[in-house]
Amino acid sequence: MSLQIGSAKVEAESVGPGSRVNILARYVEGTERQVFTLLPDVPVLSIQHGGGPADKTEVSFAVDERQALLVTLASKTNCTFDLVLRRPDSPKLEYDYCKTLARLQELKKRQDTPPEIAPAPRPVGR
Repeated sequence: MSLQIGSAKVEAESVGPGSRVNILARYVEGTERQVFTLLPDVPVLSIQHGGGPADKTEVSFAVDERQALLVTLASKTNCTFDLVLRRPDSPKLEYDYCKTLARLQELKKRQDTPPEIAPAPRPVGR
């Protein structure tokens, strides 16, 4: 699976093929902001750099079917993605796939629910 990540972020973290990263999802909707670990300890397969500093870099990862579902759902909720390089001696993160899936489903449900609109005012009788 491949994701578009800001070039500066990828270069600053020194991410390259063979690296292991945490993929963070950032959700912003109105005044609500959430940042959470979407996938921990994911191996990077390849990187395709964009043409300029403002361009995005395409980073390819080795993921299984369940992980691909999380990334696809996060994309559908308009999450943006960041990477955090994992050092070889970093302790393993506690991670709950079901909890992350439920969080993304809730965000998607909120997006799909139209905001409540107050009814038109009733005319006052004379």
